[in-house]
Amino acid sequence: MSLSSIVLNASLLYNAFVAQHVGIQNNSVLLDLRNTAVSTQGIIITDPIAPNDQDIVDTYTIRRWIIQTNADIPEGTTLQLFAKTGSTYFTESDWTDWNPIDLNHTLPSPQGQYLKLKYIFTTTDPSRSPILNDVTIQAEFESAHFEHPLQITEQHNEALITSSYTFGYEQQDEPSIQSFVETHHLRDLIGNQKTDIEGLVALNHYIAQLPNTRHNMWSEAYPWTLDQVLLQEGDQPAIKGHCMSYASVLISALTGLGYPARHWAIEGFRFMNHEIVEVWSNDLNKWIYLDPSLDQHYTDPQTGTPLSLLEMHNIFTNTFFEEGETLLMPMDQQHERVKEKGGKNAPIHCQDQGYHYGTLTTNYDWGWLHGYLAAGFLRLTTRNNFHSQPTPTFDFFGEGNDQDHGFPSWTDPKTPPRTDQVKIFSGRKRDFYWTLNQAAYKTTRTTETTLKIELSNTQPFFSHYLVTANNISKKTNSNTYIFTIQKGENTFSVTPIDKWGKWGVNSHFTAIF
Repeated sequence: MSLSSIVLNASLLYNAFVAQHVGIQNNSVLLDLRNTAVSTQGIIITDPIAPNDQDIVDTYTIRRWIIQTNADIPEGTTLQLFAKTGSTYFTESDWTDWNPIDLNHTLPSPQGQYLKLKYIFTTTDPSRSPILNDVTIQAEFESAHFEHPLQITEQHNEALITSSYTFGYEQQDEPSIQSFVETHHLRDLIGNQKTDIEGLVALNHYIAQLPNTRHNMWSEAYPWTLDQVLLQEGDQPAIKGHCMSYASVLISALTGLGYPARHWAIEGFRFMNHEIVEVWSNDLNKWIYLDPSLDQHYTDPQTGTPLSLLEMHNIFTNTFFEEGETLLMPMDQQHERVKEKGGKNAPIHCQDQGYHYGTLTTNYDWGWLHGYLAAGFLRLTTRNNFHSQPTPTFDFFGEGNDQDHGFPSWTDPKTPPRTDQVKIFSGRKRDFYWTLNQAAYKTTRTTETTLKIELSNTQPFFSHYLVTANNISKKTNSNTYIFTIQKGENTFSVTPIDKWGKWGVNSHFTAIF
């Protein structure tokens, strides 16, 4: 019999599979009482818990789970605990239902290899919250013993990160988007670049060069689709509107080329409101900030790696705001702070390709004007499928991030909700920075010469996997693959492929038997 112990501290609990209407304070998880107008109930659901965090294990049987909850429950509040168990890591096809249990509880002879916990926080007093400090989980288990060891000599397994929010993706083959891609020869534009990043920057530059006509659309609902935003003037279209219009055109172009992209509304220094794009890069395995109205992106000055919006936000707030200060600081004080420290002295570099709203511009002062200094209050639009699902439409965002319009805003100690009208917010990075286009595996050695490999992926519009086992490749859309171990070297790899044939990011391992 073996015994393992896992401690989930406040940070791990807060960054679990689901954490809604809760926050961290003094190394404990509490209800986020800024949001009681929306809910006086919070919830945490853990990711699947196993006796160890290895991705390749010998089969084992759980004899019992021992759960100990370290919590304080003031009068007028409650903290409830539910548990469920199952034998699959990525899906819940054979899991039990949620069952209520005591905060300190033993689960004997549970079903399957994995455990999930759900904590529900409630209060009848908006000034009080139950306090969850940490959770200790012990697993008593028996592992199988095989005659010959399986030695893992090389392994790469993608970490699949999911969000509490659902994102609505546009279809790549949407007709008006494909017409725009073909008319402007955008596949050739991307294909002629040496790297994925160079192609994305070239596309951003192409959109930035399109002429701008400042049609007055600020009092209307947002125009999201190409037919609403583009005005054909001779051989070259013009973009109607402002930064949002450039963002929507770039998102459409990226979608048509198979790159997941999304829109952010941001507001920062000098009350600058701006609308930008992030695109997922398989090469860098991250989201990258692109600004098509200003023809810019930002990089780390040491490595040259393109930055995400949140990375830029952290540089902005860490450079110009001291501990205890927030973005609600009066703007005259912010002016003095930026002047004192220098907007271009922060550890960030602007890659400016020269076109601003369709006009060639030199010497743009990105250390004072729109750019990373606008990366203060951040609100994510959780869909880009406005061509296939044009309704509902949304009000103009350009008055600032003072309302949520049904979309989530980022919060952190220096970034509170912009106003009390912002009801949807989170400080969990995974809620905004989920991963895409990856395959991953969990592998159990079930017999001397058999591996049961569970597969999952984060690819929008997933079609099938390309699995290569000991140099033999096959397509499968099954979530389970049975691998026969051979004497000597064994290799396995899995790659997700979407419905249009685009490959995602590979996971693999090599083992000696």
